[in-house]
Amino acid sequence: MHTTSSVAQEPPTSPHVASLDGRGSEDISPQRKGPAKAIRYLYYRLYTKDGAIESYNHICSNDRSIGRILTKAVAPPHTVSSLKRYLCKIEGLSQAGAENSDLYDTLSSQSAMMPDSTRISLLGHSGIGSSVDDPAVLVTGNENFEKRAGNTDVSKDLPETHTKDTRHVYYRVYDDMGEITSKTHFDKDDLSLGRVDVLSIAPPRTISSLMFRLLKAEDFLGDDVQLFEDMGSDSPMDDTDVLTFLGDDYPGSIEDQPMAIVHKKRAVITSPPKPTAFIKKIKANKTHSFGYYPNWLPISTGEVFFTDGIAIQHRGFLGDPHCFTGYMATNSAGRKGFVANFASEFC
Repeated sequence: MHTTSSVAQEPPTSPHVASLDGRGSEDISPQRKGPAKAIRYLYYRLYTKDGAIESYNHICSNDRSIGRILTKAVAPPHTVSSLKRYLCKIEGLSQAGAENSDLYDTLSSQSAMMPDSTRISLLGHSGIGSSVDDPAVLVTGNENFEKRAGNTDVSKDLPETHTKDTRHVYYRVYDDMGEITSKTHFDKDDLSLGRVDVLSIAPPRTISSLMFRLLKAEDFLGDDVQLFEDMGSDSPMDDTDVLTFLGDDYPGSIEDQPMAIVHKKRAVITSPPKPTAFIKKIKANKTHSFGYYPNWLPISTGEVFFTDGIAIQHRGFLGDPHCFTGYMATNSAGRKGFVANFASEFC
């Protein structure tokens, strides 16, 4: 199994990215002269547990989950909490949601920065998010994301990142009957084979976070879904297994050796139809006990009954093959039984 508990750094996207400004100007990481505690850019990626989401401050047209801020915008004291609050503010996320968001110092971090009072370095040329190739990460809750305010700053003419070839996790999709079409398929001759971008998987990088990403991509519910390291595996992977996307040796890194996700279909449970409400009124036009007719209600002239108005056929006394037309109804005492057509009328 290609998993490990060690923390590995993600490979740089490209050294060329730093020479392009995401808003169209040159030199996005200026080498400022003077004191070491200089204002700098802080780069970050934005996620929910289901995967990457677009940053309102994205700096490249083909990689919209990465954004940046100037560190002077974060109120002192510089802590995990103050940075989370500012990032949530500019990303249209609620301040209440900031408390439930997690901040990671890198994509490869296996634990969020805690507690919120932890001091962080935002000045000078090093520290959290100081490199576009090693950004900080904010993971917010799905509920917070769903309530996200709209973006009013529409940026145009952003450059593309000069990245190396995008790295993917390849996987095949099955239900309990066999292979099915993946929603991320890329080969018209092999529809069960799908893939997701490694950068779309939220930290901490575990089988659980990869599973969330695949469930989102395939629009599956979380119940009865299993993830296997490859098609020949005998048992599913453990949710707590750590994934290291370092180099090209990780589960699903090769198209010809994909992982496998099995979605077991759940039986469709249909609820019985709700009984029609007894809201229609019928009134007896004669008096009779019908004591020798099982399940018939005794009636008195003028007595009102409630029924659903659905006509049925009902037998008289036991052994009599003849059936009478009428209605199931309830009397004022709540007793339910049959009232014949010939002995009642709607009112």
